[in-house]
Amino acid sequence: MNTERTCLFAATVAAETGVAATLGVVLGLVVALPPLAAVASGLSAATGTAVGPVLDIGVTALAAGTCVLVAVLAGAVTAART
Repeated sequence: MNTERTCLFAATVAAETGVAATLGVVLGLVVALPPLAAVASGLSAATGTAVGPVLDIGVTALAAGTCVLVAVLAGAVTAART
């Protein structure tokens, strides 16, 4: 396999993997937010104080970015080796 074709293949695999990992992150957030809101609502009702759902954006972004980065690198390295 020539180098140009291998690089194009690895870039295509990396892009596809990035899209799939990003979709996984979005779906994970969509699934996690309603239970978080429900727990906050229950805690608020149990304690009698206002409790809102709190999501640390920095930690969430770091975890999501790390997942996408690892997925893209794994896909690109594997594609480049074939």
